[in-house]
Amino acid sequence: MAASVAAGDSFPILATTELKRESLVPTPELLAKDDYEPSHRKYMQQCARKQEWEVGEKEELESIAKNEVWTKVPLPTGSKVIPLKWVYKCKKDRLGNVIRRKCRLVAQGFFQVYGQDYTDTYSPVAKFTSIRTLLAISAQLGLQVRQMDVDTAFLNAPISEDIWVKVPNGTELPDGDDGIFKLRKSLYGLKQAPREWNHCINSFLVDELNFTRLEADPCIYKKIDTYVEKGVTKYKHSLVALYVDDLLIACSNKNLCTELEKLFAKKFSMKILGPISHLLGMDVKVDNVEHTVHLSQQQYIRNTYNNYKEYGK
Repeated sequence: MAASVAAGDSFPILATTELKRESLVPTPELLAKDDYEPSHRKYMQQCARKQEWEVGEKEELESIAKNEVWTKVPLPTGSKVIPLKWVYKCKKDRLGNVIRRKCRLVAQGFFQVYGQDYTDTYSPVAKFTSIRTLLAISAQLGLQVRQMDVDTAFLNAPISEDIWVKVPNGTELPDGDDGIFKLRKSLYGLKQAPREWNHCINSFLVDELNFTRLEADPCIYKKIDTYVEKGVTKYKHSLVALYVDDLLIACSNKNLCTELEKLFAKKFSMKILGPISHLLGMDVKVDNVEHTVHLSQQQYIRNTYNNYKEYGK
């Protein structure tokens, strides 16, 4: 898409940063709903949960500043500026209740050009078969299985390309700031962001924590330490499954899990979620006494039924 240059501008701002959504204007009833997800910032300012969304925006900007995602560098004449937009999502628990409102400042990566501001984009995630196998092994060996979540994961990953971005109008900025920044690290929405994050966490696991990446699934990692107790060689197992920013860890004992959680929390901003209970839309229960794993998708079935029951009438 061609860039547009307004009179007096010394740089091109890509056109159509604000998509017209007249046909998607929310009704008052929709704006009042607890789980309403605004499609545009102007609708966020009209909805019943405006203050909570504004808190989410502030948290996102604080996270960007904490991770030193961008820096103020003069924009070279003629350089491309990628527009950003706010994305609003309700995070729900296993029963479908809203527990958090997340705001993401997302790059409109469809303006990027291959070979200019990105190259490779592929990033693996753990296979469901691998996750089920890890759970089965954990039950068999009596491993403690716990969950973690990386806050704003992509903001931790450095990028090598020179990319400038512009924040949406209305975003809180210091007086006189034009809202144009040069990226030092990835942002959600960039073509290369998932790949850069995968490189970042893989380097941490392999180079710093001495895990081994499996060839059969590049998002499963293992580490086996040996020790001698009363003349007998014993083993301490640590397994990690990576699904973008969701981590599943399985260790021989609770202390080993706690130690691994502390190492992750020292490197990244983490949510330590405790023993596994709900993962990727599945309810999970691992019984180390009976050596069994129970997987259930009851809530998914309920949601599917509620979404489509009208079509059966």
